[in-house]
Amino acid sequence: MGTVASHSGSESSLHGPQQPLGDVLITDQLACRVPRLPNYKAEAEALVLLAETLANAPGTILQKLAETALALCGAGSAGISIAESNATGDVFRWHALAGKFVPHLGNTMPRHFSPSGVVLDTSAIQLMTEPVRYFTYIAGLPHIAEVLLIPFYRGATAVGTAWVIAHDPDRHFDAEDARVMTNLSKFASAAAQTLSAMRDAAAP
Repeated sequence: MGTVASHSGSESSLHGPQQPLGDVLITDQLACRVPRLPNYKAEAEALVLLAETLANAPGTILQKLAETALALCGAGSAGISIAESNATGDVFRWHALAGKFVPHLGNTMPRHFSPSGVVLDTSAIQLMTEPVRYFTYIAGLPHIAEVLLIPFYRGATAVGTAWVIAHDPDRHFDAEDARVMTNLSKFASAAAQTLSAMRDAAAP
């Protein structure tokens, strides 16, 4: 995910967890829930559009990814978080958002204490329920019933996450959502490498 309270990521804006991280992580439930039926036609059409966007307008690919994840997973919010360093330390920044979280575009979360940080530390898909119980500083955001996060890579290094949020407590992500998001994360990896190459080429 991205951030909440502060664009600076200041430690003074953070509060300790109310419950253990283990109470928030429910990734094992992905294998237990009855998956929704796949919509391969919609997915194939979306992947073609993403490929065209990456080839013709790479600067917009992250936003297109967030919008595609929102649509394909029927989520309430979706986004792309990328790790970076700033004056206050290592953070994740929301580089693209769709759904209810759009007003928070550009905000940051601390690398060491965030849902995306857990994903990069484990280099694995994670599903969380009511994450505010652990990451209490996100209380100012729209309610998060569940968040499904997928890591993506630049080369062999995990550099960010693609994620979808359910705001409705009756919406539960499943293995089909994880499959779709895993496919989308491959475009996120390609986008990260393409955008990095563009920045390097533009550097003096």
